[in-house]
Amino acid sequence: MRQPLAPSKKPIYLKKRGDFLKTYKGRSIRRDFFTLFYAKNSFGQTRFGITVPKQVGPAVIRNRYKRWARELFRKKNVVDLGVDFNLLIGSKRMTKADFKKVKGKDFFEKVEEVLSEAFGK
Repeated sequence: MRQPLAPSKKPIYLKKRGDFLKTYKGRSIRRDFFTLFYAKNSFGQTRFGITVPKQVGPAVIRNRYKRWARELFRKKNVVDLGVDFNLLIGSKRMTKADFKKVKGKDFFEKVEEVLSEAFGK
């Protein structure tokens, strides 16, 4: 059994496959071009994961979404919620060209809307 994590203001990221899979068994909120999966954890601290499949586009586009998501997580300050969440970027309704056209401002607004709906922050 894992030891509880020491409190820290530094972001903690999901790294193991099993941790990502546990988020899929929790709750989810779907929006235009992403889905937020989240589940309670026993650590008392929020952990964050990002999944961007190749169907979204080339590496440049995928890395852009990952950068945006990490930046938003750092700014949002959801460290003390005790939740694991995974932001899955992608939609079967959108093409690679659609993902390329999304602006950072639109992405931030949609994700913040979902985070406030899910966590009330």
